[in-house]
Amino acid sequence: MKKNTILAHGSAFLAAAVLAGCAPFGGEAPGAASASSCPAAVYQDASVDLSGYQTPDGIAIVVANTANSPAPTLSGTASALVEDLMTDQTLPTLWSATGNPSQIRVPLQTISATNSRKKNQTRVANNLVRIDDAIKTTPSTPGMSLFEGIGVALDALASQGVSSPWIILVGSGLDDTGPMTTTTGILGEDPARVADRVAATNPGMRLDGITILATSLGYTAPPQTPPSDAQRQLISDTWDATLTRLGATVVQDPLPAPACSVNSDQPVIPTELPEITVKCEAQKLTYELPSALLFGGDSAELRQNVAALLDEPVQILLDNPSAQVELVGHTASTQETTDDQSVQLSTRRAEAVATVLEAGGIDLSRITWRGVGDTEPRHEDLNPDGTQNEHAAEERRVDLFITGVASCPDR
Repeated sequence: MKKNTILAHGSAFLAAAVLAGCAPFGGEAPGAASASSCPAAVYQDASVDLSGYQTPDGIAIVVANTANSPAPTLSGTASALVEDLMTDQTLPTLWSATGNPSQIRVPLQTISATNSRKKNQTRVANNLVRIDDAIKTTPSTPGMSLFEGIGVALDALASQGVSSPWIILVGSGLDDTGPMTTTTGILGEDPARVADRVAATNPGMRLDGITILATSLGYTAPPQTPPSDAQRQLISDTWDATLTRLGATVVQDPLPAPACSVNSDQPVIPTELPEITVKCEAQKLTYELPSALLFGGDSAELRQNVAALLDEPVQILLDNPSAQVELVGHTASTQETTDDQSVQLSTRRAEAVATVLEAGGIDLSRITWRGVGDTEPRHEDLNPDGTQNEHAAEERRVDLFITGVASCPDR
């Protein structure tokens, strides 16, 4: 991979767009919001070092262009990758992941060794502008499946005989149809379990030898509720685990996308993301902390930025020095672990939350913790065949009880 190229020219596309009289972001591109409703985003230099990865000889760009996704655009890293490919006289293909995934036809100019260097440079710059315009095209059908978009792009790359294929994903990752639909609660599950299930139910989907650059996962626009950093990380982890399980090499490019929505009248199903819920009654506060937001996989290893999720209860405990806190860990039912193992895991998770509170300034003498595994379920969370149902995510949690508070927090 051309490290100096990938790291250097993320801003070249912007200059080309201005010279061509185009508005790369926020302007009146097909399907994009107008400048008055969306602040113009600024191109960023390529931020991901790709020098350790295989150099692509073919690239497919898969775009999720629905109303709950930001108006799509290539990140600086993706633009540089595509620019290098075209400089080597190979054109990328574009694929829409909306409705029935299909190819987006773009009249790209050919890059040839018989052209002058300046002419090829101009054509590469023009092509980048055309690609950016094309991926903003207004969708004409409802539904989004990045997963199925990957499938059709994969078939196209195979038919071209590409030996070092790359797929660039442009989208939030919140599919509302297909095997990776997030509207059924999969984001409340352990990402590894999601990956295993998707692989088992899609045996023909193999991504061995494919490198996937995933851009803007977890960045959304209305009507989708904006994810928190923890929720965004969960979306990325779920996709990373699934694509890796299918054999791909995954590169995350977490570039914040423009906040404006795609200009579309096609319906979209928003995803209910795992979130902390709070109840307050009779000087007692209850925080229900979804394990999916706190821990990685079937473990008690804390995710990054967990402390930020607990800022409010920590502050309440600091403001109420006589208040006490109890932590109770719960797990979902599973046929793969014993009751003792479930209790041990839930206990370690409750203890891990206690360490976060202690790090926030709460003395351990005020904190008690225990784990109950799956012995105190709210709902039956197993299907007759032993698989987990939609209630499993609710069962996987740590309850945080604070007693002795003077008042309920303003929320």
